[in-house]
Amino acid sequence: MAGRQRSPRYPVVDLETALGLLRKLYSKVGRSDFQPDDAATAWGYNSASGPVRSKIATLRQYGLLAGKRGRYAENPRISQRGLSLAGPNPTERELREAALAPPLFMEIFNSMPNATDAVFRRQLVVEKGFTEEGARRFIEGYRATIRFSNLDQITVGSGLEEDAIDDINASEDIQPNTESAPVSQQTGMINMTLSADGGHAELPKGMTANDWKLALQLFVAHRGLVVQDEIDVPAEFYEMFKREPKGSPSPQREYKSETPDPK
Repeated sequence: MAGRQRSPRYPVVDLETALGLLRKLYSKVGRSDFQPDDAATAWGYNSASGPVRSKIATLRQYGLLAGKRGRYAENPRISQRGLSLAGPNPTERELREAALAPPLFMEIFNSMPNATDAVFRRQLVVEKGFTEEGARRFIEGYRATIRFSNLDQITVGSGLEEDAIDDINASEDIQPNTESAPVSQQTGMINMTLSADGGHAELPKGMTANDWKLALQLFVAHRGLVVQDEIDVPAEFYEMFKREPKGSPSPQREYKSETPDPK
C-alpha cells in the first residue's frame, strides 16, 4: 500500500513566530549549545516531541541556529544572525536575510512574486509535491513572513530588488564550514570577478556547451535585478541563445585554456 503523501520540508511557523521562539530559547540557553530537551523546556513542552524538533528545524531554516549536521553533527546553538535578531529592534536587512533563508521561500519570492493563492497552491501541489493542506499552511506562513520583513514592498522596477538580493548574499552564518580550503578547491568552482565593486560569480569547471548557454540565459533573465543603468542590448545577443550549440564551440575551449587553476 502506498505511503501517506507528505509535503516537502518547509518552515512550520512564520518568521515573526520563529523569533518569539528564538527569544524564549535564548532566555534559557544563551549562547551555549543546547539539546532538544532544553528547547522543549523553553517552549513549554514536557519532552522533545515531534513539534519541538520541527520548530528547531524551522529555526535552522531561517538561519537562526548554527551547528554542523550530518555525520559529524554538533549540538545546535543560536547563530550570529539569531543573536542579532533576538534583540528588540532587528534591522530590516536582518529580517530580509532570515525571511529568504529557506530555499523554497527564496525560490517563490524570485519566481512568483505576484501570484494569487490559487495559482500559488496549484504550483506547490503539482510541481512541488505538496498536499493540499501542506500548500495552505506553506502559503500562510510564507505570506506572513514576507509581510513581516517588508519584502512585500519590493516590486519589479521599484529599485529595491538589488538591496534584497544583497541582503541574502550578505548572510554567511548558515553556510557550510569551508575553513579547510577555498570554495574553488573544494568544489571545482571558478570565482569570476564581475565588477570593480566586488561583484563576483562562481561557475563550475568542465561545463558543456549547453550548460554555458543556460548560464548565459540565466544572467540575461536576472538582468533587471542587478543592473542599475539601462543600456540597449542588441537583439542579436538574445538571438544567439535560440540556436542549438553544435559540438564544443571554440570560445569554450579558449575559456578553459586561458583560465588559471585556482590556488
